[in-house]
Amino acid sequence: MGQALVFYLLFSFFSFAHAAVSIDVLCDQKDQIPDEWIVRWKPQSSFVQQKSERTFSLESLKNLNPSRSRSMQMKASSVQTEVSRLNTMSPEDLLQLSEDPRVLSIESNCRVHLMSLPNDPDWLKNIGHQIIRMPQAWNYTRETPAIVAIPDTGIEINHPDLAANMWRNEKEFSGLAGVDDDQNGYVDDIYGWNFAEENNDISPGTYSGADHGTHVAGILGAAGNNGIGGTGIAWKIKLMALRPFQKSQEVASSADLIESINYAVRNGAQIINCSWGSERASSQAELEAFRNAEAAGVLIVAASGNESVDSALFSPAGAPSVFAVGSVNSFKELSSFSSFGNKIGVLAPGGDLPGAFGIGRDEGIYSTLTNASYGSRRGTSMSAPFVSGVAALVKSFLPKLKPAEMRKLISESGDRYSLRSQGQTYTYSVLNAEKALAAAAEVSKTQPNCAENCIASGSYSGNNTPLDSASRFGGGCALTPNSKSAGAGQSPWDLAFLVSFFWPVLYRLRKKKKPNSAK
Repeated sequence: MGQALVFYLLFSFFSFAHAAVSIDVLCDQKDQIPDEWIVRWKPQSSFVQQKSERTFSLESLKNLNPSRSRSMQMKASSVQTEVSRLNTMSPEDLLQLSEDPRVLSIESNCRVHLMSLPNDPDWLKNIGHQIIRMPQAWNYTRETPAIVAIPDTGIEINHPDLAANMWRNEKEFSGLAGVDDDQNGYVDDIYGWNFAEENNDISPGTYSGADHGTHVAGILGAAGNNGIGGTGIAWKIKLMALRPFQKSQEVASSADLIESINYAVRNGAQIINCSWGSERASSQAELEAFRNAEAAGVLIVAASGNESVDSALFSPAGAPSVFAVGSVNSFKELSSFSSFGNKIGVLAPGGDLPGAFGIGRDEGIYSTLTNASYGSRRGTSMSAPFVSGVAALVKSFLPKLKPAEMRKLISESGDRYSLRSQGQTYTYSVLNAEKALAAAAEVSKTQPNCAENCIASGSYSGNNTPLDSASRFGGGCALTPNSKSAGAGQSPWDLAFLVSFFWPVLYRLRKKKKPNSAK
């Protein structure tokens, strides 16, 4: 026992006197290059002196066996050090390497991204991009195969900033004129359908306000990086043009709106943007259309209204199956016109009106207009397509995400603000595209076959930064914790201390077993 005690004391002293270097993970999980580590070596070590040795021997790495190793010289504080890039290193190898007295540091090898910005000359005119951190979000993805339906006042499909991103019914496009080639009940519905006049003319009317649908489409999906005008949330997307509003006046019937939603669902849309509504309860027929869309996996995003009323009293925003969107200005204050209340799932940029005597905010959202032009509009109609666009980009990572899961992901990844409306204080989530896409990318990477319950339970941390833990998402898509060190997630010398502490017990057990093994 005396011999074991001496060993215990020596081992414990060595553990504290010669602490190993930490093994640091410096980047998020999405940016970690798997199994690759950067190792800095002390200057003037025998290892560094071997300048001609580019692929290190087993002995030079204490019997470790990296499949590839490359040295690079770095200069810091006038001290020459050697950096090795090692890959296919097991946690055990890393723990052993951390004990090497020649090692200065071991750090993860991280991906570095270019800051992706479009070359469109007027993209900065859309103040909403900065509010929701869209430039940062574009580092995750800028395009999506998702189809987004826009039942509205029609879309100028030949607009130079929209033409490339229009959805096209290929069977009708390549089929015979005057024939229902795809047999869906609508003849020559190449880009969508006009439900008000029952034909395929989905172009905007000529009355004031008829450019509404074109403006909404540009916020959502004006072509990016084409050197023209502005940029939408998604640089590449498929925009389905539907026109339930009449050609000659700014009005639509609820029957035509219901039919446009049903058409979108039957023809493959994953998201429907509804930048319209009225201050009333939804009819049973409307509620049924919304429920059927959700059951089919289609997310309905709706403007909450510009009447400064409780959004629960507004249709379709107040319906249970609909994602209601309110408006904020560039200061992330609730826009003076925006509806309010607990039914709002998220706030997004919508501009603002000037205050009394023309003093105060006077902001609009810049986007495409008819006659190949551009301009600014304000309202929750402009807020909704920001959310629809981000949802479409999320779909590029998680195409099977359910509408309820999408609402949860976007809402809970937003930035929390307590804002006053009509004398009451409400806590709102303001759209944060970067956090939403970061969450989607992480779930997709961790659970590539995730089809259901991706965002079934759990929540985000109080500071609105996604939690790096398995509790963040429930159901079938729990995430692995983002450890800050290799191996067991703690310093290897903490492990050494534990071993030294329990060594006497292990020694006594081993002594007791010896007589039995001798039989």
